[in-house]
Amino acid sequence: RTEEQGTHTVTHRELRFNGLELVVVTSSNKPNQYLLSKAILSGRGWKIGGPLRVGNPAKSALRGLQKELPKEGELEFRGDTDSIRVNLAGGRVLDVEYSCYTG
Repeated sequence: RTEEQGTHTVTHRELRFNGLELVVVTSSNKPNQYLLSKAILSGRGWKIGGPLRVGNPAKSALRGLQKELPKEGELEFRGDTDSIRVNLAGGRVLDVEYSCYTG
């Protein structure tokens, strides 16, 4: 999708791979600069960092973030300019969505 921003145009592009979806943003006044707006990991082949990985037990993947973890459902952790949403099923990480403000 493309948006007019006064003096320039902002374009949001979706890139899809097996188990990974990315949304990147670029501006016509900085055509060679891409900013990550969203990443959705739904396949085991994509590692985020540490134990947070699709298919891993929620207890180890989210250690230290929340005391009580549901076996099923969605958890969201928010910062000032970004957030991460984790879907759980059967006590394991089903998928992870990272979103951030791109300005």
